[in-house]
Amino acid sequence: MIKITETAKYFFEQNWNFGEYFQMLKTRFLHAHDMFAREFGSNGDWLFWGFLFFLVLIALIYIKSLKEMFGLGKNSAENDEAYEDDVDYDDYEYIVGEKSAMIASNDSAYSRQQKMERKFTKRRNNAKIRELAELEKDEELSQAIIANSAAETEKNETDTENYAVYDEVEDLKIPTKKYVLPDMVGLIICLLGRKVTDNKIAQTLYFLLQDANVRDEIFQMIRAIKDFIGYCNAGRFDSLKGRDTYPDSTVALYHWANGDSNDCLELLEAVLASQIAAAQSMAEISKNLTYALAADYACTLGTIGSYNNYELATNSFELATEMAPHSINALNLCANMYRKDGNHAKAKDMYLKVLEMADGITYPEQKANAGWWLAKYYKEQGNTNKSIELENEANSFYSKCGLNEELTPQEKEVLDIIESTKDTTLAKYIKQLLNITD
Repeated sequence: MIKITETAKYFFEQNWNFGEYFQMLKTRFLHAHDMFAREFGSNGDWLFWGFLFFLVLIALIYIKSLKEMFGLGKNSAENDEAYEDDVDYDDYEYIVGEKSAMIASNDSAYSRQQKMERKFTKRRNNAKIRELAELEKDEELSQAIIANSAAETEKNETDTENYAVYDEVEDLKIPTKKYVLPDMVGLIICLLGRKVTDNKIAQTLYFLLQDANVRDEIFQMIRAIKDFIGYCNAGRFDSLKGRDTYPDSTVALYHWANGDSNDCLELLEAVLASQIAAAQSMAEISKNLTYALAADYACTLGTIGSYNNYELATNSFELATEMAPHSINALNLCANMYRKDGNHAKAKDMYLKVLEMADGITYPEQKANAGWWLAKYYKEQGNTNKSIELENEANSFYSKCGLNEELTPQEKEVLDIIESTKDTTLAKYIKQLLNITD
């Protein structure tokens, strides 16, 4: 206390001439203003004030940094802890606890509530489906929508497993029902219609599938759907000979979204055969370009058929590598099929070609996939260092894409909404993606 008093006494006994200091600052201020006026003419005034504002801003930032450096204000670590407390305990744990308690207690009441919710949702969705169907100009598509609605209604009444029961132990929004990639075409189309990026779609599917071995298949499925939509919009199927004998491409896409890919396969087989036939009479350069396009058709055909027609898929990918030997995508897809068939020698050779030919900018997905599976082969052979190197490179790509990141609680809520309304919005998004206007 004595030291503080002495310090204050010393301060006030000093002969501080504040007027002189203020006059000096004023003189320098006017001098700087005149210098700007001489140098920049009519623009000097606003340039001077802009420069002065910049200096003040720098001073404020400097003061703020000093405060943080010397611990003036709340510590950043304490801020982080407070945020984690708010999110993890007040919100997340509370919601999980409430959900678990609801499931654990009063089973009969919860069951009745589920039935009422399903009944209301079913009635609302069926009304929307029929409303959309009435607006459809294409009679065949309308009938397909109505038929799908009736099938879904019957399914909802008898199959209670389709309503995901949430696991108390796991995260709130990880459903216990089993997802498989071929059944997610409709979801992908809805996400594309909402203009969701490919990486975010891949992250969403990976979150639902929870299987590291299907990461490349996720990207290939997204690519196949986008390619088929692109072929439709480019009129590739419209120029087929005897077009009336083939399925409508819009209806084909709708059927594929609901689990039946036969119409899409028929269209792709026809356009592939047409492309190969056209290449026969072309000059060498044009023939190679035509074969390269045909190889893309074959890759799309094989990807769609790989889940229910193994022979068709393998033949398609092998044909693609013959028509376009340097197609990284064809080599990667063919290697995947050889691996699934247990032909690991051929698969390894193909993966090595992909790793040798692909660069990380143009073909990052294919390179990551080849590295991921070659890492497993090297590990079996005892080459641990090479295995770890390739696996780390692959995981680095998947991390950049966001595949290894958890969906946020908000994203999980939106995903639930998209899934629950998929049947009523699917036709709208198909028309949107195919540029169909009423």
